[in-house]
Amino acid sequence: MFCSLYAHLAARIVKAPTTCLLMPATVPMIPGGSLYYTTSYALAGNIPEFKRFMLSTGKTIFAMAIGFAVISLMFRTYEKYMANSKHFKSCL
Repeated sequence: MFCSLYAHLAARIVKAPTTCLLMPATVPMIPGGSLYYTTSYALAGNIPEFKRFMLSTGKTIFAMAIGFAVISLMFRTYEKYMANSKHFKSCL
């Protein structure tokens, strides 16, 4: 979640899309060993080990995606709130 929060804040400072900052920061967080063994066991035909590592890798990647989504939702909600409050103040 910290990576996503930092990417959203830095994107506003450098005036760049959030994705441009989030994706390069995300790549090192992908569990490389787990992903390697998942692929290795799949290619070797070792189905029980493949399933075990696939589940572990999938959980980690899914948790990362949920963290990114939560922060993105928070920023979008904040932006809509600020846009609506500015519109309301200009009507007064």
